[in-house]
Amino acid sequence: MAICLGCGKHSVSGPGKSVEPGDEPKVREVLTNSASLTRRSEKASRERAYDIHWKTSDLTFDEKTKNYFGTMVGVSGTIFEKDKPAATFTSEEGEADKSGTSKLTLRGHVRVISTDGQSELTCDKVVWLVDEKTIKASSLVKVRGRNGIVGPMDDLWATPDLKRVATPDMFGKP
Repeated sequence: MAICLGCGKHSVSGPGKSVEPGDEPKVREVLTNSASLTRRSEKASRERAYDIHWKTSDLTFDEKTKNYFGTMVGVSGTIFEKDKPAATFTSEEGEADKSGTSKLTLRGHVRVISTDGQSELTCDKVVWLVDEKTIKASSLVKVRGRNGIVGPMDDLWATPDLKRVATPDMFGKP
């Protein structure tokens, strides 16, 4: 085994980047028991995007951006549309991310129920894209609604209130 140590100025470099000492990202790992978080839209309106509650978590706090991100276990919460509850959800785990677009990823026995109780979506994975106001469900997706049950399917996209559900190729069409 060889170990090389040096005393001179150093930098950490990556693809096209060089980080000088002292410029490293300031992040802190935070382990929590049961807790909650409200995420708001990045748009000027700052509407609520979702509330999430978890039993345990392994989160990282970025001191520069003042954002938390990481994995939460035993999650439940509410998805909002125009600052009003549109659906509730439960899953084994969730991951909050704000890189580029705000999104919430739910994995493991995911269940989304519209607040009017008329529709229920179940699957293995959901990605809630806050700014696009789209729920992207994948892996063994089933939807129960007034007109019956659809699925299982590989992928379905939905509006936050589950009133519009379609395959990805048909979702944006009238």
